[in-house]
Amino acid sequence: FVSGKKVKVDNYETEVKVEDVPTVDASKPVEEVVVGTNLATKEVLKETTETVVDAIIKGDDVNYVDEKVVEAIENNKTAEVSTSIVAEVIDEEDLEATFGKENIEKVENAAKDKTVAQYLDLSVIMTVKVNGTIVAEGEVSDLPKAIKFTIAIPEELKAVKDGYEREFYIIRVHDGEVDLIPVTVNDDGTLSFETDRFSTYALAYEDTAKAVADNSAGKPEKSPNTGDNSMAPFAVAGLVLAAMAAVVATRRREN
Repeated sequence: FVSGKKVKVDNYETEVKVEDVPTVDASKPVEEVVVGTNLATKEVLKETTETVVDAIIKGDDVNYVDEKVVEAIENNKTAEVSTSIVAEVIDEEDLEATFGKENIEKVENAAKDKTVAQYLDLSVIMTVKVNGTIVAEGEVSDLPKAIKFTIAIPEELKAVKDGYEREFYIIRVHDGEVDLIPVTVNDDGTLSFETDRFSTYALAYEDTAKAVADNSAGKPEKSPNTGDNSMAPFAVAGLVLAAMAAVVATRRREN
C-alpha cells in the first residue's frame, strides 16, 4: 500500500488506503498499446477515497459508487477501504462482453472517418475489507478530480505514409454520452489525456494530408540583379578603345 489514513466520524473509524497504480515505461519500445497512469494519480485517489468514505459515513448521496461498497461501509464501523486503478487494453473478441453492443456502436458512430485502433478498459475499483477479508468490491464511475492517463503505442501505429500526418483521439462513452477527448503527443512518443469519468474508451486516429505551399500564382520571379550597372556602357567603351590602341601599336612596330 502507498498510503493510509483513518477517517473518523461518530463511532466509525475507517482506514483508507491506495494501492499501486499501473504506470507506463516510456523508455522501452512496445509491441502493442499499453496504458497506465502516473505517480500523481496516487494522491488524487487518496483524496478521493477519503472524500467518498466520509460522504458515505455521513449519509450523503454517492450514487457514483457501487451500491455494494456503500452498503459495506455503512454496515461496518471499522473497515479498510482501498482504491485501485484498472488500465487495460481489450481484445476484439472481448469487446461486447466488456462494454456492451450499444456502447461499441456509439464509439464506431463517433469515429466517422477515424480509425479505431484500440479499446481501453479504464476503471476505478474500491474494495472494502473487514478484519482482512474482502466484504465488497465495486467500481467508482466518477471522480471529483481528473486523472491523467498515458498510452504507449507501437511503432507501426506511429507510421504514416509520406505527405500525411496522423492525429490521435480518445473517444469516451459515459452514461450514454459520447465525448471526444483531446490527446497530447509527448516528447517521448507517448500519448496522454485526462478524464474524471470511467466507462467505455477507445483510441482512434485520423490521417490528413500535410499543408502544401500555394504556388498557383505561377513560377516565382527571378531574383533581380541588385548590383550597380550605371558604369557598364563606359566600361565597354574603354575596352574597345584599349583594343584599338593595341592594334595600332602592333602595326607601328611591324613598320
